[in-house]
Amino acid sequence: MSDSVELPDASLTYIWRLAWPNIITNILLSIVSIAHLKIISPQGAAAVAAVTTGHRFFFLLQAIIIALAIAAAALVSQAWGANNKSEAEKLATTAVIIGAILAIIIALPIALFPDQVVSVFGMELEAQRLASDFVQWLALFNVAFSLNIVVSGMLRAVGDVINPLRLSMISCVANVSCSMIFANGWFGAPEMGVAGLAVGSGLAVSITTVGFLGLWHRGTFRLKAIWIDSVNLTRVKKILHIGLPVALEQGIIQASLLGFLAIVALYGTAPYAAYGIGVALLSFSFVIGLGFGIANATITGQLVGAQEFKLAKKSGWSTTGLAIGFMSVFAILLASNAESLAHLMTDDMEVITLTKNFIYILALAQPIMAIEFSLAGALRGAGDTRFPLWSTFIGLLFGRILLALIFVKLELGIYWIFSVALIDFSIKASLLTWRFQSEKWHSHKT
Repeated sequence: MSDSVELPDASLTYIWRLAWPNIITNILLSIVSIAHLKIISPQGAAAVAAVTTGHRFFFLLQAIIIALAIAAAALVSQAWGANNKSEAEKLATTAVIIGAILAIIIALPIALFPDQVVSVFGMELEAQRLASDFVQWLALFNVAFSLNIVVSGMLRAVGDVINPLRLSMISCVANVSCSMIFANGWFGAPEMGVAGLAVGSGLAVSITTVGFLGLWHRGTFRLKAIWIDSVNLTRVKKILHIGLPVALEQGIIQASLLGFLAIVALYGTAPYAAYGIGVALLSFSFVIGLGFGIANATITGQLVGAQEFKLAKKSGWSTTGLAIGFMSVFAILLASNAESLAHLMTDDMEVITLTKNFIYILALAQPIMAIEFSLAGALRGAGDTRFPLWSTFIGLLFGRILLALIFVKLELGIYWIFSVALIDFSIKASLLTWRFQSEKWHSHKT
């Protein structure tokens, strides 16, 4: 044991204190995605489709790293809540080392065989060529992106949400600036188009992540790096035990969304581009839910570590209520300005119309998504990572992919394909609500 640590409470003030920096961080990341689309949109629908595919595939590439960060954060938060600061720091350091190794392993085949990877989408040849260049460059910078995710996750697990926010602010500003430079060939840089977005992003995140790791190594943050005697078989097994279901869940999510993109691609480049723009715009609402989910995981993990189960449940419901309120308001604002936002992103009238209507459909799903994001975070913080896996699998398979394939078989229009997301989110939210209310997650303390 080390010095006493501050435990969270279930007050709305405390929840908001943890949530708002996560929300701002995620909004910044969404701004980067939208900026990439805006930067590249003058080059046509094929370029927009390529960046949409590249972003989605990059999220798949990061699925294992995200799983590692979530699993380690659950363990770190519980150790912190149990007043075992030294173990929390050793677990965090172990996660960073494992993260660097995994980042190299999972990026290697993408860097070597990018054409084969993107060919599964069946895009038009020009869009496929551009997407291939984009994912190859992203893979080369995967270690920096991965360590950014892991270190930020470890700090959030102990309630330090400000330093990850600072990292994101610096990274995002540098990301957009460098992306514009390399995409457009400014200041003597080569004009690389779609590939330039990936190069600019990679260089910006690499520089900021190295600086952040240096500060962590020097002991600047609440959670310190302990390089000696941190990595051992017991800690690795703990992380893998919780992390494998999360990795499977993330893999299912990203693979299913990639499969869904392939279904959308059957309807042509314009619907494909509209889908990418619509998701990017609505991500401003999505990330609010994600921010509350991270806060819920942190609070629940620490309270479970301290054996405060009733307080953990109260906090979980309070956080979910806040998420529903905030996401609903934000969705209304976005839907009210759907056409203006679509015009801002592209000049193609077909894409504008499709994007506007897609925003309307997804806006309806925001309160349901808030439940999914928030309660899934609470369950993961408690160490119950298997149930979110099953709920995700059931929702995506039966509520999205199979239903979309049925609609394609029936030769229904693209709006029917867009609308299956409502069924997917409803299934997951219902299952997670039942699980959290059941209190079966009490038995998953690590």
